[in-house]
Amino acid sequence: MLIVRQQSRPDGDCRLAADVFETWTSLSASLNAMVDAPDDNTTEAAESEDAAARDIREKASQIASPDIRAYAQDMADALGQIADAQRSPDAGESVDVRYRSGSMSAAAAAAGLRKECPSIPKDRQ
Repeated sequence: MLIVRQQSRPDGDCRLAADVFETWTSLSASLNAMVDAPDDNTTEAAESEDAAARDIREKASQIASPDIRAYAQDMADALGQIADAQRSPDAGESVDVRYRSGSMSAAAAAAGLRKECPSIPKDRQ
């Protein structure tokens, strides 16, 4: 007989995970507005991504669950990678690859947070 135990997540961890998720979705909305603007906002975008990464790292440090904390840290790392790609003085394919890789990593981290904390609203990105 196989017994499967579902590990319960502390409510506080999932609240912090929801905060991490909200930070990411809010950042995405603000970056979309910057992209639609006529000015070159890459520096401002990179600064916003770095600020969000710092905020997420702070939240991650308060999460007890190793799995949830790892996804939150992955999100922060992904945003840092995106910011670094945008700051790169070399425009071109390598920047695009790093940007896309960071974006995919952020989406994977978000999916992980949702898996661990199904209470995160589904109407978010």
